[in-house]
Amino acid sequence: MYRRIIQLILLALLGLITSLSVPVLSAQQIPETAEIIPLVQHSSNNQSVKKSQKAYRTSFLPSCLLFPSLEGLGMVSASCLLALDSVGKQALNSNARSLLQQGINFYEAQQYSAAVEIWLQAAAVFATEEDNLSLALVQSNLSLAYQHLGYWQEAQKAIAKSLDLLKNQPNSANTQTYLEIYAKALNTKGRWQWTKGELEEALATWKQAAANYAQADNQKGVITSLINQAKALQGLGVNSQAKKTLYQVAQVLETSSDSQLQAIGLRNLGKAYREVGSLKKSQQFLAASLAVAEKFALPKAKISAWLELGNTEQALGKLAIAIGNQKEAQDYYQTALSHYQQAATTSDSPLLQLQAQLNQLSLFVETGKSLNTAPLLPEIKNAIAFLPPSRTTIYAQLNFARSLTCIRSLQDGMKRRQNNEGIFPSASCLLPSASQGERLIEVPSWQEIAQILVTAVQQSKSLQDHRAQSYALGQLGSLYELTGQLSEAQKLTQQALKALILSQELQSPDIRYLWEWQLGRLFKQQGDTQSALEHYTKAIKTLTSVRYDLITINDMQFSFRENVEPIYRQLVDLLLQSEPKETELAQAREVIEELQLAELEDYLRCSLLNNKAITIDKLVNQSNATAAVIYPIILDGRLEIILKLPQQPLRHYQTSLSQQEFDHTIAQLRENLKLIHTLKQVQSLSQQLYNWLIQPIESTLNQSKIQTLVFVLDGDLRNVPMSILYDGQQYLLEKYSVALTTGLELLDPKPLERKSLRVLTAGLTEARHGYSSLEYVDDELEQIESQVSGELLIRACCISVEAMPDKNFKHFYPEKVQGNCIDGFNFLALSWEIPE
Repeated sequence: MYRRIIQLILLALLGLITSLSVPVLSAQQIPETAEIIPLVQHSSNNQSVKKSQKAYRTSFLPSCLLFPSLEGLGMVSASCLLALDSVGKQALNSNARSLLQQGINFYEAQQYSAAVEIWLQAAAVFATEEDNLSLALVQSNLSLAYQHLGYWQEAQKAIAKSLDLLKNQPNSANTQTYLEIYAKALNTKGRWQWTKGELEEALATWKQAAANYAQADNQKGVITSLINQAKALQGLGVNSQAKKTLYQVAQVLETSSDSQLQAIGLRNLGKAYREVGSLKKSQQFLAASLAVAEKFALPKAKISAWLELGNTEQALGKLAIAIGNQKEAQDYYQTALSHYQQAATTSDSPLLQLQAQLNQLSLFVETGKSLNTAPLLPEIKNAIAFLPPSRTTIYAQLNFARSLTCIRSLQDGMKRRQNNEGIFPSASCLLPSASQGERLIEVPSWQEIAQILVTAVQQSKSLQDHRAQSYALGQLGSLYELTGQLSEAQKLTQQALKALILSQELQSPDIRYLWEWQLGRLFKQQGDTQSALEHYTKAIKTLTSVRYDLITINDMQFSFRENVEPIYRQLVDLLLQSEPKETELAQAREVIEELQLAELEDYLRCSLLNNKAITIDKLVNQSNATAAVIYPIILDGRLEIILKLPQQPLRHYQTSLSQQEFDHTIAQLRENLKLIHTLKQVQSLSQQLYNWLIQPIESTLNQSKIQTLVFVLDGDLRNVPMSILYDGQQYLLEKYSVALTTGLELLDPKPLERKSLRVLTAGLTEARHGYSSLEYVDDELEQIESQVSGELLIRACCISVEAMPDKNFKHFYPEKVQGNCIDGFNFLALSWEIPE
């Protein structure tokens, strides 16, 4: 029995690794005669909940969560509370203790509605007995369950009651029991504030929780609260401070003699570093967690470390793919697979084994190795069949169905559409065409995949878990979309949105944007452009409000290019069809602006704060202005150009162009720019780019006597210097002044005061780390120095650690530190005073 408890707890904590995202896939429509099992409507069945409660009452024993989860959701069970109680006056009667423990068992099994029912009964008993300390604990636990169910008002009321009760306990305020319960209640309040988007308030609350855990000498709680603080700091856009907070966690773990705490703490620390984008640091701490687990023979901790290491290696693979390093990506993927296989083959826990197998399956599918999945499919299917109903079970079914959909699409010869329409959001899978004679594997039919999703819908309804129900309904709608049954897909997607409304999830829109996007695609495919625009616009608005949440989604599952970017480009595509009005042109530019901001946030792994700015159009419209703003937008099959001229309405130009031709031209130009003696190739390629970007608007520019071109570039165009565009006779820089800006808004666009300026110039003068030297750097720096009076500051191959403003540099980037020297590029720095 005890082993089963631990198994369920661990799956509850680890089950979200691969299953929080609902996949969306793309393929050609199958024939209309193909059958898909219709959605079976089931009302909430209270009898099934009661039967499930009875089963769990007989199968669970009292247990303690030895370590709170990353989000601070760990609860102190009744037996733990009694062990901690030094006052003795709050001893629970057997009935109350039983109710409290039953609720904890349901919570750990992710049966949140059942937990609420039991805890409400326990709260009534404690209120009757005037046992306010125990009542505060139950109210805190109720708030957590309500938060998982999406009942935010009830969650707020419950945690407010808990804290009010604790404030009125002067006789118990310094006991360990009181401090533990108070700190836990503060963690719960912080989680509520975080979910509501009140990041600064959540940070302050989690700091208070850490102080109380420290006073209670509870290292586990301190670590949890610090990791929560790092999460809030990241959301506030101060990533460096978040990393420093995580460094504090590492220091706490260094002083601990508890091997179990070290293994679990290092693992959670590795996960947290992955979420703030420090993948190498994540790798280091997870490896340290594995080492501790192996040294002290902690089998469960070792398996969990393997799973997380696999996730980080897979995230590193995604990053390598994003920067075009295919070879490195394959190495990371192979290492990730090895970690998953080790976890699966050595685990004596069926639940952890299932998690490892699901991760293997998704990795095989993502890398296009569907044939390797054959042995896994029956094993995963059987394992899921024996899971009791819970949110983890539902997410496992959705994860399994997503992978099966990818494989089924491959078997049926369907290819993913290049424009990312008709796909499941967050599905990462390669769908190459099966070559003639290639061996196919046995994979469930579309009807069987649909039945898995129908089962997930039924279970979520029986558990009254609206969030899980929304995921299941939305993914089932995506399957109908994939198979061309658009009307049914629309109904299911609308039901998915309705489930969110029932759960009050409007305050937590990380799911809602998926279904608004899905409705936009469905309306577009049915020819209802106006409704499509409405829902795409809603999806973008929802994304804007939830971006700080998206940057903390597990790296392995979440892909910006698949989950976010297509929404923006598909909306722009709709806006620029036919003959767009000026309002639609302006909206298209604004949407791309939002995309570029979202891309930057995703890259920096932090939310960017809004600042006061002035629009570039306002500057261009000033009297006697001779600047024009060129805004190219890359869409599938064409290049759109929006032109802003002084005191004139926006203009629109379109060039038909395949994505493949555009990408190839940009890639070739970038490659040739790096090489010597490739002038002809560079001119030929830059002339092609000139013909796409400038030639359609050249006569307009001449008529308006434009002297300066301001580019706001999109996509890969940002990797090409616009000044080298070539018309066959002259470079663009010979005809116009060329300027670049990252967006349509400028911060304080005033000229620099020409006095007391300190200028730093640097360049690579020697080959370092695989980068060749820049041949003319020394000459260029000397020419700059000849124009102004300068002072040579530094010419060295490295910088002293003491010279760095951040003294913790060596802790965050140990690979850069050699002795007392921070390795870097050779550079020459000049500083001078520029006369007025």
